[in-house]
Amino acid sequence: MELKKISDSVLSYFSDTQKRSKLLVFAGVLGMVLILLSEILPSKQEKPICASATPVSNEQYVQELEKKLCSLVEQISGAGKAHVMVTLEQGTEYVYASENKKVLDETKSRDGEENSKIQQKDNSESKIVVITEKGTSRPLVETSREPKVKGVVVVCEGGSRSVVKEQITEVLTTVLGIRTNQVCVAPKE
Repeated sequence: MELKKISDSVLSYFSDTQKRSKLLVFAGVLGMVLILLSEILPSKQEKPICASATPVSNEQYVQELEKKLCSLVEQISGAGKAHVMVTLEQGTEYVYASENKKVLDETKSRDGEENSKIQQKDNSESKIVVITEKGTSRPLVETSREPKVKGVVVVCEGGSRSVVKEQITEVLTTVLGIRTNQVCVAPKE
């Protein structure tokens, strides 16, 4: 019964056109105020398309990789204390975002009924996308590829034992995705 009284009072309130138009005007003004406030108030900072992580130099990459690999090798049973040296085939490779524009121009000409000639011109243009942040311009990095490892040398206390050599070689080839002939394990004096 109570619900019916409430619904009847709400319906009778909105049946009055003057009250209904006041409510619509109020809702419109409230919406505009909210839009204005969203422009004025600071919003969350948008993340850039490509996270600008601090690029690591090749030397830093090699040093960090050597520390990790040394720690890993020393955990292998029988390896003992180890030193690891990594050489790179190539450094970090960056792939930049680009805008490509391709125009194909085709011309047809006829010499009589049977002879026809088609000429095609292919005009392609590629331009690297440049973004500007805080007054500095830089190319937009789409992806980056880690440096490629050329070879690894491990000198460890257990390096004279063939079982330890085999385990170290297997671990390093698996971790780095390189061939067995790119890993050298030697005994430590």
